[in-house]
Amino acid sequence: MGRDLNPSPLTQGVSTLGYNWVSTITVSGAAQQLVETADGAETLIGDQSVGSGSFLMSGDSNLFTDNNDGFYTEYNNGQVVADLCP
Repeated sequence: MGRDLNPSPLTQGVSTLGYNWVSTITVSGAAQQLVETADGAETLIGDQSVGSGSFLMSGDSNLFTDNNDGFYTEYNNGQVVADLCP
């Protein structure tokens, strides 16, 4: 479970994310880390402003697309989706 969330409108109302066997990403330049892995060693979700929008990269699409182990409803995965797609 990810608990290390950086304050952002994209993580508003999110305290924990459920995931399993994720890949990690590297952020650089103007990109910012939104969510760290549970051990705080790697970036799980990053964001960068592009024009009037935002580019989001996640190490795991299951955070958003399925009900793997109930993570979408038991944790705040659904809230992240709601923040991304208001």
